[in-house]
Amino acid sequence: MPSAPNHDPNKKLGKAAEAALKLAAQTPWARVSARAIADAAELALADLYELGGKAALLEAIDAKFDAAMGLDMPELSPDASDVERRSYLAEVMMQRFDAMETHRQAVLNIQSFYEANPSEMARVAVRRGRSARWALFTAGIDEAAMGLKAVVIAGIFLRANGIWRDDVAPCERTMAAIDGDLRQLENWRQDFERLGDMVQSVFSGGKKKSASEEGWTSPEENDPEPENQPSSKPPPPL
Repeated sequence: MPSAPNHDPNKKLGKAAEAALKLAAQTPWARVSARAIADAAELALADLYELGGKAALLEAIDAKFDAAMGLDMPELSPDASDVERRSYLAEVMMQRFDAMETHRQAVLNIQSFYEANPSEMARVAVRRGRSARWALFTAGIDEAAMGLKAVVIAGIFLRANGIWRDDVAPCERTMAAIDGDLRQLENWRQDFERLGDMVQSVFSGGKKKSASEEGWTSPEENDPEPENQPSSKPPPPL
């Protein structure tokens, strides 16, 4: 079971992350100094250094938005249909964007920083994978069955983020994009499973199933011909 996103692993990190969000709403992230964050959070500069500096704060801010997913949502019935699960997952994913909306300008400034730094964009992709796994778990998908599902949902998160940036509250276009992407995955659980099987076969050492395993031949067709019986094959040409 994946651990619940914890946006406040300790009081100092929580205070620093909140202070960083407030400062980022007023100033581009690259120009927000560690000392300014420490002062706003009423921490010593050494405290911020021990927490991991500004990089750790970006992780904490991101986890804060992940933690919003699933809050106050009713438990999904184990017997829920695919349509109900899809709708539930869309609502869970939208909760993340609702939390981001509360800090829109800060998030936009931070995302501008990401765009200017390719290495940061790579970290964002990893974080969206984490977001996807938590969203799926909240929607009742077992951790062992996530795999490729998380990759697909992470991609939907990234695409929806581009729409959210130009959206306005209550962000109906963002919700429509998420819902539309999920709707395109008709019978989405089965599609995920089939795609997962395909990927697994690619990494299975290159071994392919035999024709009989694939159902192309019967077992009798694969049996060798009995000894001392005339061969049914034509003789080779002289």
